[in-house]
Amino acid sequence: MISPFFRKLMLLRALDIQGGEFIIFRNNFSLLPASAIVELRNRLKKEGKLDILYNMGEDITNSIINYFKKYRGGKEGSFTFWLSMIELSGLGKLEIIDTKKDMAVVNCKNSTIARLYGNVGEAVDELLAGVVNAYFRFWFAKPTECKEVACLAKGDHYCQFIVKVKQR
Repeated sequence: MISPFFRKLMLLRALDIQGGEFIIFRNNFSLLPASAIVELRNRLKKEGKLDILYNMGEDITNSIINYFKKYRGGKEGSFTFWLSMIELSGLGKLEIIDTKKDMAVVNCKNSTIARLYGNVGEAVDELLAGVVNAYFRFWFAKPTECKEVACLAKGDHYCQFIVKVKQR
């Protein structure tokens, strides 16, 4: 079944898949097997470099935000677009549980990476945490930090991310 967002992109002629390219709103994307992210995480964990995945997640969101600002502007529209793009990416469907002036709570009930790991007793969504952090840095217009406090891979019922504005 095709997601409503994907269908909307097709109707708007904002999606082009041909000649080895996957283009949304004239911006190139790539489709990668989630198992490749799992393998990359395993290697980075052995090397003590899981922050690379977190930074990559931030770069993914920054790219989406910067592109969106060119064409659509404000925070409200970017929020819906960002949530849809993350879901379309296959990382999972994010649900904003709470936002306050200096913090946010975000759940993901179906993190693809956590489901691939199964119950391994630890949080495994550094990439998704980076994705979430960068968006709320944009939203709050202040430096933020994001921590995964619950994870399917730890045996929890969902993954949960807490974003806080950094105190000076």
